[in-house]
Amino acid sequence: MKTLIIVRHGNTFRVGEESRRIGCFSDFPLVESSRSITAARIIKSHRLVPDNVIAAPLLRTMLTAELIVRELGLDCPIHLDSNFLEIGYGLDEGRTESEVIRRLGTFYLGESAAPDLIMQRGKLEIERWDNDGIVPVGWKVDVAKIIAVWRNLADKIEEGTTSLVVSSNGIIRFAPHILEQNDLEIFKKNHNLKVTTAAVSILVQKNNKWNITDWNIKPSEENIIGYL
Repeated sequence: MKTLIIVRHGNTFRVGEESRRIGCFSDFPLVESSRSITAARIIKSHRLVPDNVIAAPLLRTMLTAELIVRELGLDCPIHLDSNFLEIGYGLDEGRTESEVIRRLGTFYLGESAAPDLIMQRGKLEIERWDNDGIVPVGWKVDVAKIIAVWRNLADKIEEGTTSLVVSSNGIIRFAPHILEQNDLEIFKKNHNLKVTTAAVSILVQKNNKWNITDWNIKPSEENIIGYL
């Protein structure tokens, strides 16, 4: 059996602060450590011990990986891999979500369209991104390359070992592509590809077939009762 644990980095915006699209060119640190520590406790609650740890070379992903390694008491190095670096948000880098939605809606409907229709059209593009991985216009995403990165990693995990990857939302949503095509389509019908900050996802390979046993386990108290 092979196991792949995937964790999204912790919070880069404080509670009450409107989040922005930050990609590979924005190196924000974490604003708190509790969610990342809770992610480690979720991993512990599943009786999983990573044999190797990979993190994208950004402050938010490296710090999250460091907190998890420390909380789990692991004695293994963190390997930095730029293949798991966040996507580029292009025209929307640094913009708030409402600004992103407005830009996308305006692109398709024009400046003269009614504001509510513009926002509705923009939200549709974000939904397509979150549900199906369809890249909004103006973003810099090499989907085929990202899928290949996940498949290559899945092939390289040694039998009987567990690998942990700490990356970002834009990259993680393509991890399910290590599933067989039919299983992937079923998964997408039942799950949103977007994962929350510090959420844990677990994929397991048995008999040469990958399955997602858990997706987007959010770092909340109910996930780790008895393990605090």
